[in-house]
Amino acid sequence: MELTSQQRRYLQDIFGDRINFEKRERQLYSSDVAALPGLLSGMAGHSEPAAIVQPRDEDELVQIAVWAQNNKIPLIARGKATSGYGGTVPFQGGMVVEFNRMRKIMAIDTGACSIKVQPGAVWEDIDRRLRERGLTLKSYPTSYPASTAAGWLATGGAGIGSYEAGYFRDSVLQVRLVQPDGEIKVLSGEDLDLVVNASGISGFISSIEFRVMPLEKLEVQAFAFDQASAAAQFIEALYEEQVPLWSLSFSNPEAARYRNRMPLNPHHGPGRDRLEVPEQFIVLAAYWHSSSARELLGDMAAKHGGALLDDETALHEWENRFSPMKAKRLGPSLIPAEVVVPASGLAAVLHGLQHKIALPLLLEGFAVRGKELVLLGFIPHDERKLGFNAAFGLSLTVLKIALQNGGRPYGLGMYFSAFAPQLLGVQTVESLKSMKKRTDPAGIMNPGKTIDTTLLARAVRQALSWEGVITAVANRFPGNPPAEHPRPQSGLPAEVAWLSYTCSSCGYCVDSCDQYYGRGWESQSPRGKWRLLKMVAEGKTRLTQADVSTFLACTTCETCNARCQLEMPIEPAWMTLRGQLVEEKGFHSLPAFHIMEASARKEWNIWARYAKDRDAWLPDDLRSKIKDRAEIAYFPGCTSAFVEQDVALATARLLDKAGIEFTYLGKEEACCGIPMLMAGRWDAWEAIMDHNIELMKSKGVKTIVTSCPACRLVWETYYKRWMLDRGEQYHFTAKHYSEVLAEQIAAGRFEIPETLKGRFTYHDPCHMGRASGVYEAPRRLIQAIPGIDYQEMEFNRSQAHCCGSVMTLVADPEAAARIGQVRLNDAQKVQAQTIITACPCCRFQLQVSGRVNNMDIQVRDLATVAARACGYDIPDSEAVMERDWVPFDIMIRMLNPRGMADMMAEMMDDLIQAMPGPMAGMMKWLRSRKPALKKPLIAAMKPVMPRLFPILLPGMLPRVMPKMLEMVKAKVPMPDFMAEQMPDLMPPAMADLMPKMLPDIIPYFMPHLESYLQAENKPEVVLSR
Repeated sequence: MELTSQQRRYLQDIFGDRINFEKRERQLYSSDVAALPGLLSGMAGHSEPAAIVQPRDEDELVQIAVWAQNNKIPLIARGKATSGYGGTVPFQGGMVVEFNRMRKIMAIDTGACSIKVQPGAVWEDIDRRLRERGLTLKSYPTSYPASTAAGWLATGGAGIGSYEAGYFRDSVLQVRLVQPDGEIKVLSGEDLDLVVNASGISGFISSIEFRVMPLEKLEVQAFAFDQASAAAQFIEALYEEQVPLWSLSFSNPEAARYRNRMPLNPHHGPGRDRLEVPEQFIVLAAYWHSSSARELLGDMAAKHGGALLDDETALHEWENRFSPMKAKRLGPSLIPAEVVVPASGLAAVLHGLQHKIALPLLLEGFAVRGKELVLLGFIPHDERKLGFNAAFGLSLTVLKIALQNGGRPYGLGMYFSAFAPQLLGVQTVESLKSMKKRTDPAGIMNPGKTIDTTLLARAVRQALSWEGVITAVANRFPGNPPAEHPRPQSGLPAEVAWLSYTCSSCGYCVDSCDQYYGRGWESQSPRGKWRLLKMVAEGKTRLTQADVSTFLACTTCETCNARCQLEMPIEPAWMTLRGQLVEEKGFHSLPAFHIMEASARKEWNIWARYAKDRDAWLPDDLRSKIKDRAEIAYFPGCTSAFVEQDVALATARLLDKAGIEFTYLGKEEACCGIPMLMAGRWDAWEAIMDHNIELMKSKGVKTIVTSCPACRLVWETYYKRWMLDRGEQYHFTAKHYSEVLAEQIAAGRFEIPETLKGRFTYHDPCHMGRASGVYEAPRRLIQAIPGIDYQEMEFNRSQAHCCGSVMTLVADPEAAARIGQVRLNDAQKVQAQTIITACPCCRFQLQVSGRVNNMDIQVRDLATVAARACGYDIPDSEAVMERDWVPFDIMIRMLNPRGMADMMAEMMDDLIQAMPGPMAGMMKWLRSRKPALKKPLIAAMKPVMPRLFPILLPGMLPRVMPKMLEMVKAKVPMPDFMAEQMPDLMPPAMADLMPKMLPDIIPYFMPHLESYLQAENKPEVVLSR
């Protein structure tokens, strides 16, 4: 279903940029973590919503509910969509109500040990705030890094800590519920039955208040068992003896086998060795330090044939508690099967599963107070295979075995609603039906779920009677051996296509992604991008220029790599994709990068500066000390050499003070090339790389010292990878200046004599931290400043927020400013007056963000801070930074489809004159006709122009270029060096860019052309900014 234009306008007026009707966005909100086989997906209703809305508070939830009732529009509540039961997937279209803007911690009562949160609050964030107060959660899900409080309550609520705490509902004190009729109801006690495991059919949860507990030191032990029966008997004995544990879980040998075959962290960030765990049944027990559990566990495990595993293995298993879907990396698909079984039936269930299911079944179990266990089962498979449809039936085998032993499904959602009486109880089902009849007569609140027995749910229920036949058939269709099996698909590179299926959609990457919190929609998140690529691989859609620009706008901060439970090489895979899309598929890069490329090819830098001025930062006293040949070279990079010259000067002063002899490429140095690499302009990147490498070879260099972390990353990683892929040798290593100085400090060869006033904090540059693993060296340099008042930000090292540069700053300055504000807020929370960074680009972006957001905080480079503390006179670069950013900022805003259309409109006379003679004559003739004749002719011309203009433009551009240059110079305040070069930079950039941009420009340009032709005089045009 589609919304009417009137309905859209109404919602737009209320929610502004918090309502989304875009087709691409709607596609990405039409699924959760599960992958249904093709034979069942046709019964899953209409999953694409008509809109997505993001309310901010309870009042807006009421407004949405009342509007939807009046307009009979289905509503689907969505937290992070981390469940696999279809509860957040639309069944009749409608409007998804996403809670990513309702995630506040509303109140914490330390005395009563309770907390009140909004529905979209994520467990990881909740626990972080509790720990600041000496409290912690009583229990939490294995999806703790992403899932929401309301989502867990609505889908069951058992997991880590449930051995002691029970289900989440057992900790809930009160829920505020916005009913489908807009009325607010406060639920507690037995009334919670109306929301627990109800998948949001009873209304919107607007807040939850629940019990928490004092924080105490936690200890963990792990035990290995050869037999399933022994592990089950041990778990049952722990219940019977009432051993005081907090959390109890187990995994089977198949789960260990797959974990042991996971690829090692393959991307260039800091990796870690794989710890192989025994391929046995592993029981993991967690208990509080004050508990008597330790004394009991060892003897009881030994009595049942269990062996105590070493502390390293126990800690490894505990740290991996949030990675239940890790095996999907080797799938690339998982068939889920989740059930609840009594502890007394666990041995029989495990025995049945081992004997009836021939395909690999990975199991994790979580003990719940009340002597029952939640079993999370995954069968690795490949949804691209026809046999996936058959193998999916094994999920019914798991359910049948659980039912035969006193168990039940874990959740309902869309797929298991026929089992509502067994899971919820007959009385609760009747209460829900009564409530729905009273408050939701139109059935708008998440239809097709929980108590609505759809065709799909009936099919699942009826299939149980055929379980024996289904199991026999399913066991004959295995998936892939446990390894990666990449192959190209639908034009996507092999690794990219494989990973698009591999992604578990767990959402761990979503909230932490700067593109997501800077722009606010699923399409910007890594998960959303992988879903899109999977749609492309399946042949369901094609990438558009807008999609490509989204990939290009990524800051490449690599937070997603660090957060991914599958340890997927996300950014490296997207780098491959960006190169393919721009170099091979004909999409354009971010428009400003075409100008930068022209500058890099002409003058070896991206700032439109002259190469002859590259070493102007270098004072004579240092110039005389630079060696012609040396094993160490200093590589300032473009931004330090031309814009933030304080960084280059300070770095050279510090290296000199530390006794480091170095050479320098001077005027011949080129940009490191990373802007071209990330922008997909790989021809330019490779030319730059070859230029720099040959120069360094000629000077006998072995180690390159950089001021810019991106330059370090290029010299240490990307150049090396490129050269080795070409079959050539590579002998260089790279270090950031802070690494060199930290080594000198440790050796006693470098001291900083003076202190500095004010409070300081440090921002970890992404390319230096997550991408390169350099965290401590800059901190050692800071701590070497005597008596410095230094405070670490909450989000530091691998968890540091990105500054928002460089790609996003060039693609969308407003989004970059929002991202930068998040990081500056981190600094202000620790009352820092100065934020230090070790990256010129981070410093630039944070300074711009501070100005845009009116934030009173200084941003300084580490080299400048340290050099001034050493007594050196280092001039400020702020004025030059502001001056040089202005023309780029204006050009970025001009070089978009709307801006380009406005520019073309302003030079309409010149465009018409530049057309081939007959076409120009026809346009002039048409403009001179009477209105009655113009109208039908213009109407006939409109569908032709989008196809005609790309043909005409290559011949027109040289003729209109002088006018375009004149307009750009008039509108963009440029320094002389930039203005002088524009005649050389713009023509090649526009010749490459304009034909590719035209499909997006034409819709904005055609109204201008129509107005021009209809008017006797050229219309006045106001350029969009």
